[in-house]
Amino acid sequence: MTSRLMRLGASTLLVSLCANSFCAVAQAQETPFFEIDVIFPRNETYTPSDDFPIAIAIQNITAVDLLGDDWFAAWEIMPYSDGRIPSGNLYDNGEWEQPSAGDVKNGTYIFVANSNVTAWIGRKFRNERYMLNWIIVAPKYRKRCGILYNVVLGKLMFSVEGPWEKEGLDWPDAGLGTPPDVMQVPECPILGSVVELRGNVSDPTCPSTVDKDTGRPGNPCNVVVDEVTKSSIVSEAASLATPPPTETATPSAAPDDDSAAHGTLVPGFAVLAAAGMFGMALF
Repeated sequence: MTSRLMRLGASTLLVSLCANSFCAVAQAQETPFFEIDVIFPRNETYTPSDDFPIAIAIQNITAVDLLGDDWFAAWEIMPYSDGRIPSGNLYDNGEWEQPSAGDVKNGTYIFVANSNVTAWIGRKFRNERYMLNWIIVAPKYRKRCGILYNVVLGKLMFSVEGPWEKEGLDWPDAGLGTPPDVMQVPECPILGSVVELRGNVSDPTCPSTVDKDTGRPGNPCNVVVDEVTKSSIVSEAASLATPPPTETATPSAAPDDDSAAHGTLVPGFAVLAAAGMFGMALF
């Protein structure tokens, strides 16, 4: 159950400081901002697993609460042909569990989810790569300020070696996959984005989220992914893992390039679509 303690404090700050303008926040302190850093996956090639952690960290997380007390963080995995052309489908997606006040350490919270890669890797085409998107949605903020102010977006590319791929068969990931082992990642995450909340002249109650050209350097190494943290991520992801299907979707031979394996949008994408996310997940 999501705790409202941390959110109540931020909402109270917003009301008290922004009675006339959100800019009052900036006057009381520097421009509010938060940072998103990626712990796992990395820009690497992995072997399939039903236990594939999806983990990010948000620093200065109380700043996100200025968007409203109902925000949530979501993730999705979309296939890209040749690593650059989106298919328009999702292979997996979900929402991260929201933190309670006691879970936030030094202003930082690590979000952990799990993707059952063995359930969807059988849909892979030759030269296909995958983009992990992370999304922050604030429904009340969206309703008050309009859909363009709905989300914070970020992305990272990775790949998965299909179990049918063999070296020399013109599948570029053949022989490159390594197990998705969080225990092997460096202590420093990858910088995802630094997001500022800037005053909106036309509507001071609706700050703009800015994650490009802010001039603010990121500090991903402020999040130390030590052995204890890695073990915690592994354990939490494993607890979220679903059992492998009784009949695997992975083909015994490489799927044909004309395969209809891409299928349709995964169930649950309707949640993001209803929140105004459809068509906005990448750009």
